[in-house]
Amino acid sequence: DFEGTTIGLAFLKSICSDLYSAGIIQDHNRNEIAVAATIAHEMGHNLGMSHDTEACSCSDDICIMTDTVSSMIPKEFSSCSLQSFEKFMLADMPKCLTNVPELSSIIAPPSCGNGFVEKGEECDCGTPEECTNECCDPESCTLTSGAACAHGDCCENCQYKKSGSVCRAVKHDCDLAEMCTGRSSSCPEDRFRVNGHPCNFGEGYCYMGTCPTRDSQCKAAFGPQATDGAASCYRMNERGAYFGYCRKEQGTHLPCKRK
Repeated sequence: DFEGTTIGLAFLKSICSDLYSAGIIQDHNRNEIAVAATIAHEMGHNLGMSHDTEACSCSDDICIMTDTVSSMIPKEFSSCSLQSFEKFMLADMPKCLTNVPELSSIIAPPSCGNGFVEKGEECDCGTPEECTNECCDPESCTLTSGAACAHGDCCENCQYKKSGSVCRAVKHDCDLAEMCTGRSSSCPEDRFRVNGHPCNFGEGYCYMGTCPTRDSQCKAAFGPQATDGAASCYRMNERGAYFGYCRKEQGTHLPCKRK
């Protein structure tokens, strides 16, 4: 059980993590809308949203990411939450929110007309009333005569795009462009520069597809007003004292190595 007034916990920016994409809610409120607000709050943390401050606002008196329990039920995300989510999508680029799900991960049985290409289907453009894709037969979810494909970034006019056609352009310093193979309608998996490649005009180094400069990490941790510390602050950590060290092992403060 949680202590005090805590009714939920979730990891920040963890929506695509195999280990931490989760939240725990212990809300016994009989009002299902109140419980839904708690669930939305914890999911907000997974999506990169921190608690609201006094500078945050929405059309109601309180917003979903408030850090206090109230008799009022919040129904909207604040301006700060929307900015945090946008920043999370642009800076962290969570792949599980932007890629096409594997067919094996869809739990419901196949159903022609639901818009998902599932097992036994060549395409799925929705119901006959909805379908506007000339490459797909909405009645049978099969390709029309002469069509090689119906969906995908590497499909154009019902045919595979030529090998070498850019299907995903470079987004930033640590990204690489992806090219169509000429044998598939899908764009290859997103690739990035090797870890350690210089980025942001030499201010940072690529790591797992991002460019985590010291300044950007300070802002992510402490807010938009935060900046990188002076060089003297980094030198302090070379002393290996209780007020300046890199890590602690068996009670000993170990200094940082100069880089």
